[in-house]
Amino acid sequence: MSSDIQETANGLNNQVRADRKTEVGEIGGAAESPSSDTPRVEGKPKAKTFRAKAVAYSQSVSGILVTLIAVLLVSLLFFSQSVVSLFSRKQQIRESSF
Repeated sequence: MSSDIQETANGLNNQVRADRKTEVGEIGGAAESPSSDTPRVEGKPKAKTFRAKAVAYSQSVSGILVTLIAVLLVSLLFFSQSVVSLFSRKQQIRESSF
């Protein structure tokens, strides 16, 4: 099991390294030949990356909230069931004593 985790971690590290090499190669190639014939490497617009991060954050927060609400509703159900059961036992005890 730990070997699977290690293989996954190594695969992800290799993918990140390959992405970095690609980005460095694109930036280096643009810096070496500043002629107008070569395409320029432009940075990602900050608004777009911020928007993507905000969407990912809101999705994770909404998922957490939905899970939390579901857990709270289930615990409320069990709590109310135990309260009802407690009162019904008390009622049965009262009825049997008379």
